[in-house]
Amino acid sequence: MFEWNGQLISPAQICNNDYGEGVSLQVLEENDGQISLKEIKRMMPPTKDYPEGFHTYNVYKDDVVVIDGNIDLHGLQRAL
Repeated sequence: MFEWNGQLISPAQICNNDYGEGVSLQVLEENDGQISLKEIKRMMPPTKDYPEGFHTYNVYKDDVVVIDGNIDLHGLQRAL
């Protein structure tokens, strides 16, 4: 988790149909003692080169973000 504009944000993998489809950023909200998550942004892979995984959102020093991606080089090598 990280703080952004005074809110706690929890990044999570989107895995509805397949592993690591994308990243969901969710704000943590508290209401009457109950904690809930509300999605505020959904990020999908920028290209089709990452069909096997686009996940693990990390923030470093408030100005650097790293998103881990996984590419299937075995299929790419067969195509070459």
